[in-house]
Amino acid sequence: MLTFNISSEIMDNQKRTGSCPKLTPPPPTDLDMAERLRPLVNEILDRFNQEGVSPAEAGMVILALINRLLGVLAEAPEAQRHFILTLINVVNNFLAGETNQGGVSSEQ
Repeated sequence: MLTFNISSEIMDNQKRTGSCPKLTPPPPTDLDMAERLRPLVNEILDRFNQEGVSPAEAGMVILALINRLLGVLAEAPEAQRHFILTLINVVNNFLAGETNQGGVSSEQ
């Protein structure tokens, strides 16, 4: 996540000139992105249903998209790291829920 720190030099310049530095808005939060992308996700799921795509086939499509995205994000290591951590958290939360419901054994 990006944060903006206004240093004392910028604050001093603002006092002298009366101008404010131009700051870019922070990137959207995960919740903002989820809300914005929800219609697209629903369209994709509708298309899968129309085409009779099985859950296993949908999983392969998703894995292929993840693979392509990781390649694209190779040029943006911070974004790539954020995506990977988010993906790991989704999987961990799913597995933790399954473990709590007795669906997955934590003993191996």
